[in-house]
Amino acid sequence: MVLKANSRILHLRGDIRHRAYENAREILDKIQSYSDIFARENRSGKVSGWTVAVHSAFAFLQSYVLKRGFLDGYEGLMVAVTSANHTFYKYAKLREQGFRNLLGKRIIITRTDNLGDVMLTLPMVGYLRTVVPDAHITFVGRSYTRPILEQCKNVDRFLDRDEVLKNPSILTENQPDTIFFVFPDRALARIAKESCIRTRVATSHRIFNWWYCNIRVNFSRIRSPLHERQLKLKLLRPFRIEREFETDDLIPFYGLQPPVDDFSHLLDKDKINLILHPKSKGSAREWSASNFITLAQSFSPATHKIIITGLSDEGQALRIAAPELFGLDHVVDLTGRLDLRQLTSFISQADVLVACSTGVLHLAAAVGIRCIGLYVALHPIHPGRWRPVGIQARYVLSRESCSSCSGIATCACIAEITPERVKKEIEMMFEKSKHVFGENESSLPATTS
Repeated sequence: MVLKANSRILHLRGDIRHRAYENAREILDKIQSYSDIFARENRSGKVSGWTVAVHSAFAFLQSYVLKRGFLDGYEGLMVAVTSANHTFYKYAKLREQGFRNLLGKRIIITRTDNLGDVMLTLPMVGYLRTVVPDAHITFVGRSYTRPILEQCKNVDRFLDRDEVLKNPSILTENQPDTIFFVFPDRALARIAKESCIRTRVATSHRIFNWWYCNIRVNFSRIRSPLHERQLKLKLLRPFRIEREFETDDLIPFYGLQPPVDDFSHLLDKDKINLILHPKSKGSAREWSASNFITLAQSFSPATHKIIITGLSDEGQALRIAAPELFGLDHVVDLTGRLDLRQLTSFISQADVLVACSTGVLHLAAAVGIRCIGLYVALHPIHPGRWRPVGIQARYVLSRESCSSCSGIATCACIAEITPERVKKEIEMMFEKSKHVFGENESSLPATTS
């Protein structure tokens, strides 16, 4: 209301009957609306749990006792409870806003070990993007993981760990608010503290984190039944944005957008293009070369094209241990011929991949193709924690428990997985989603046994 100059103000005698709401639903709607406004307009507020409780209790006492609301019967009680409820949500939301403010919008995530671990961290990055849509997210990793992180739509910037160690100032060029140490890294933690990054988050299980990090989250990976993707979200607990996701609920958060390179000279559109990735750089129990040979031999050259992938030294080891594999007419050797960017594009255009628990398996799951992981039920490398998670991802396990293989190089459990079983799993995947072969999409091409 705008009053004209020289307006007279008069005091009316009597009471004004003001009905602020029609029913309980309208009360609740107003409480939510007004408490949202209060939290937005007081962003700098820092509120404890005691503050929420005390303000709410006082609001009730003030309305019901000091203002003698008890004399109005039920209506007086309703007003007092509404006032307390409104006050509770005002300060509760302000408290939540304080945790969000602690997180900030300029976020760094560090995962400075292997490809598979980086792949398992991407859902955490994607979830952060949904919680803070306008965040600027930097990922610090090893140089060879750069192509993957540059393909992730949720990562705004990649930093090479070695470059940060040489020139620590690049870590704080964007004036970050928060840094998450998903993988413990003493050197980076020291730099983060010396650079005065406000919020430094890590687990509480490393002694150096107690010195370098000011927020330490306590949870156990070894005893937990959760998948590695779920465990990483535990680091978000201090900001009250942690959610209890089912493993498959995290699939949409990968955010991977592989390039589309032309591999028409390597992939046959009229056949099933099957990638076999036999090696794991020692990160998993590996299936024997003889099993891969038997699996490749079981598929007809008329219906399948088989591609072997891996690093150059892995290819050399395979050529020595299993020359018969590369002698098959329908087998193509791509070991050492694709960099990580090209490999991502190639996998995304293939039909199915078979590997043990390795980064390439998780990469295949992330881009959405059919993939089968070969696992053993040995802690802490069991599939409950490390299985591939994707819309068409599966794993094969020989037995439900394994303890006799711990600490030895030869694993009887992985050897018990037969090529016949893996072949059957592949066929079952194509029975669920029929593969298109030219004009025929009604039946699966025959395979030899």
